[in-house]
Amino acid sequence: ALDREEVAFTAFRERVAASDAALRSERLGNGDTVEAVIRYDGPAHYAEHTEHIRAWFSGSDGDEDAEAGDAADTAADTAAAADTAAAERRSGAPRKSERRRGP
Repeated sequence: ALDREEVAFTAFRERVAASDAALRSERLGNGDTVEAVIRYDGPAHYAEHTEHIRAWFSGSDGDEDAEAGDAADTAADTAAAADTAAAERRSGAPRKSERRRGP
């Protein structure tokens, strides 16, 4: 199962990399770009959900796996946020806190 997940995420990442760069910079409803969402919802985030699903199907509580996934997800989120902030500074795009909300 882990090999299939890695193959699927790698294929997804390659398709995104080959997509039109303008699409990756589109802003979503939350103000983040498509690229930023993919970065902060990266492999660690999906691994956490995979562990929850496996625990559900196996009937275990999955607490140890979930806690490990949570820690990995937090570390990945922190790294992704730093990467996104650095990319936005380089591009001159407004930071999330500076973006205008609502009409």
